[in-house]
Amino acid sequence: MSDSVNDWLEWLLGLEHISLDEASALSLRWQLPMAAWLIVLVTAGMIFYVVSVYRREGGRRWVRIGLAGLRSLLVLVLVLTICQPVLILQRTKVDRSHVAVLVDASASMGRADRYYNSTEARAAARAAGLAVPPGDAELPTQVIEQLASGPSRFDLVLAAASAQDGAFFKRLAARHRVDVYTFSNRAVPVAVITTPAEGKAAIDALSAVTPDGTVTDLAGSIGDVLARTRGTRLAAIIIASDGVSTVRSDLRTAGQAAQRRHVPIHSVLLGSSIAPRDVAVGPLFVEDTVFVKDLIAIRARVSGHGFDEAIKVAVSLHEEGESAPLATETITIGGDILEASVELRTQPRKGGKVRYEVSVVPRPDEANVSNNVATVDVMVIDDKIRVLYVDDEPRFEYRYLKNTLLREETVVSSCLLLSADASFPQEGDEPITRFPESPEELARYDVILFGDVNLESGWITEAQLHMVQAFVGEQGGGFGVIAGPRQGLAGFRASPIDVLLPVKLDEQYVGGDARGLMSVYRPTLTAEGQASPIFRLELDAAENLTTFEQLPGMYWLARTLGPKPGAEVLARHPTLETLNGAAPVVVVGRYGAGRVFFQAMDETWRWRESTGEGYFDAYWLGVVRYLARSKTIGRDRRFELSAEPARAEYGQTVTVRLTVLDAGLIERLADRMTVRVVDPTGLPAESVTLTRVQPGSKWFEGSFVGESNGDYALSVRPTALQPGERAPATTVTVATSDLEGRVLRADHDALRQLSAMTEGGRAVLVDELASLADGIEDRSVAIADDLAEPLWDTKLVLLLFVLIITTEWVVRKSMDLV
Repeated sequence: MSDSVNDWLEWLLGLEHISLDEASALSLRWQLPMAAWLIVLVTAGMIFYVVSVYRREGGRRWVRIGLAGLRSLLVLVLVLTICQPVLILQRTKVDRSHVAVLVDASASMGRADRYYNSTEARAAARAAGLAVPPGDAELPTQVIEQLASGPSRFDLVLAAASAQDGAFFKRLAARHRVDVYTFSNRAVPVAVITTPAEGKAAIDALSAVTPDGTVTDLAGSIGDVLARTRGTRLAAIIIASDGVSTVRSDLRTAGQAAQRRHVPIHSVLLGSSIAPRDVAVGPLFVEDTVFVKDLIAIRARVSGHGFDEAIKVAVSLHEEGESAPLATETITIGGDILEASVELRTQPRKGGKVRYEVSVVPRPDEANVSNNVATVDVMVIDDKIRVLYVDDEPRFEYRYLKNTLLREETVVSSCLLLSADASFPQEGDEPITRFPESPEELARYDVILFGDVNLESGWITEAQLHMVQAFVGEQGGGFGVIAGPRQGLAGFRASPIDVLLPVKLDEQYVGGDARGLMSVYRPTLTAEGQASPIFRLELDAAENLTTFEQLPGMYWLARTLGPKPGAEVLARHPTLETLNGAAPVVVVGRYGAGRVFFQAMDETWRWRESTGEGYFDAYWLGVVRYLARSKTIGRDRRFELSAEPARAEYGQTVTVRLTVLDAGLIERLADRMTVRVVDPTGLPAESVTLTRVQPGSKWFEGSFVGESNGDYALSVRPTALQPGERAPATTVTVATSDLEGRVLRADHDALRQLSAMTEGGRAVLVDELASLADGIEDRSVAIADDLAEPLWDTKLVLLLFVLIITTEWVVRKSMDLV
C-alpha cells in the first residue's frame, strides 16, 4: 500500500506508536472476556435470532435478507469490540551490562612515590610512559627519581586510562555501560559512557578532578555504588586506589555485599606498598635560658620509617653557622624501632641568643630530607651569680666548696665562717663579717647556702630568718642547706627555714650526729636526678651515669622523714629506708617564687680523691646555677599551666594541667580551679574546670575540645597570686588534622583481600589497567519489549457502527418499514 493509504488507515486505527510499514513484525491479539467457543456460540445464536426475526418481517425477500445481513454485521462488530483486539508490534530490547569504575580522589592520591619494590616501580614507569629496560633489569636511578618527583598516584591512573588512545574505556564501553565515579568520603558520579566514542569524555572528566579529599572511606564508597546500581545488571566494580582508608570502615562487609550480588571487585594497585624511607629529627627539648658554662642537655626525638631492618644513625649537634659538631651520638632506629631519643650535651661559652641545630646526614634513598634538621633557640645569660655561703666550722666540704666558688669566674662569692675569730679575714670575692641585716642587703645575692650551722646559737635573728624566707618566696632567690654531723639540723625545725626545706625533718636527728653509717654507700640517682642539670658531670649521658656510679662513697647521712609533697628526690640511699620510702640524699623543690635544695651528705669532697676538682666543681656549680635561675633569669613561676597536646587536631580532647611549683601552697589551695579560655576570635569560650588529681597533689587537671581552628588562650588565676605576678597561661593551637598525610605507605594487602572476597575479583598493578576490560563478563540480556496498540476503541470501529446503523435505517425508511 502507498504511504498515503497507510497514513489514512493508521489514522482510522488510532495508531500512535506502530507503523503499518512494520507488517512483518505485526500480529493481532485478542483479550477475550470468555472462552472462544462460548463467544462463537453466543454470536451464532444472536445471528440466528436476527435472521429468524427478519424472516417474519413483511416486504420483499431480498430486502429482508439485506437488512438481516446488516443487523448480523452489527452484531459481529459489537462482538469484536467486546473481544478487544490489540495490534502487537513484536520487538526486544537489550538490558545492558553495567561496570562501575571508582577512582580514589583523596589527598593521598596526589602524592608521588619513591618505589623500593622493583615490580611496582616498573609498573608505575610503564604507566607513566617512561623508558623501562626489557626483562627484569633494574630500573635506572634516573627513572626512580623521575617517579619520586612525579607523576602522582592520580596522574598514573589518568595515564594508564589514556594509553593506547583510551583503550581501557573504549573496550569497556563496547560491551557495557560504564559509570565513572571519584571517591574520598563518598562516591561522586563524574561520567557515564555508553559507546566507545565517549571514552575520551570520561578521561576529560577525570582530568578535571583534583585529588584533595581530606578523608578516605573505601568501604562506604563501595556501598554507595552498590546502592546506586541496585536493579541493574552490574558486571564488575573496578577500584583504582592506594587502599588507605582514614576512617573506620569495614572492607569485609563491603566485599560481602558485592559477593551477595555476584559482583567481582577488581583493584588497581597504586602507590608504593613499602613506606618511604625517612629519618626525621624533632621535636627538641632544652631549657630555653641557661648560664654561660652551664652543661646543657638538648634532648631530641629521632624517628625512622620505611626501614625493614635496624640502622645506625649518627645524630650531631651544631651551633648554627659552625661546621664542627659540638656533640655526636649514634642511635639505632628502623625495623621495630620507630623512634628513639638522644641527648646531646654542650657548654655555651658566650652570652646571648644561640641557635642550636640537631641533624642527621640525609641518606641516598630518603624520600624527604627537609626534616633531617631541627633547631632550637637558647638564651645564654652571661651575668655573674652572687652566692652567700654560711658555715660553722672549716670542714672539708666548706674548704673545697669555698675554693670552687673562688675559682669560678662566673660566680661572686661571700663566705661567712661562724666559728672564726674576730680577727680572721673572712673569705670570698666580696668578704663579709656578718649576716645581712636588711632585705636590701640580702637582695644583693642570688643564692644563699647554709652549711652545718645551728640556728639557735645566736648568729642569726628571727627577723633575719624571715628575711631569708621572703628572699626565697617573694624575690625568687635560691636557698640550700648542706647538712653536717656537728650541728646537724639543730634549730631548723619549727623555724622559718623549716618551711623552706624540701624535706620533712625527723625530731630524732635534728641535733648533732657524728656517728657514721656502718658501711660506705654510693648515692643512687633517680630518673629525675639523671635528667637534672645538677648531676651533669660528663658531656655523654651514658658516660655521665657510669662516672657518677664510680665516684667514691659516703660515710654519713642526715636522717629525714622523706621529701615534702611536690619536692623531687634527685639522689637516694641505695638501701636505707624511711617511713615514706628510700632515704633521700639530694632533694630539690620550690618555695614561692624561688628554688630550694637539701643535701643530706657532707662528703662530696671525697669525689676529688682520684679525679681532682672536675666532678666536684661540676656538681656544685650545677647546684648554684640551678638555685640562681629563678632570681637571675626571672622566668620561673610558682605555678605552671600546660596543655597536652599543645597542637591538637580538630575535635581532639586537650588535657589541661596546672602544676603548683611552690610546695608551701599545695595544701592551701582549693581542690577546684577555673581556667579561662579565649577562642581564636578573641571571645570568651567555655571555661575549663581543673580538679586536683588526688588529695594533697600538686597537679590539677581538666580537659577541653576546641570547636574551631586557631589559637586558644588559656589562663588561670589562683587566689595565691602575689602582687605583680602574672597569672599562669598557655596557648593551644587547634587545626584540622591531616589524616591523609599520616600514612605514606599504600595498603595493597587490603585491596588484594577485598578483591579475593568476590568471585572472579582480581588485583592488578596500574600498567595492567586496560587488561581488566577484556576479562569482565558481559551480563547484557535481551528481553521482550512488545508494543501494543488497542483497536477496539478506534475511529474505525465507531465509523463502522455508525455506517451500519445509518444504512439499515435508510433502507428501512425507503421501504416504508419504519
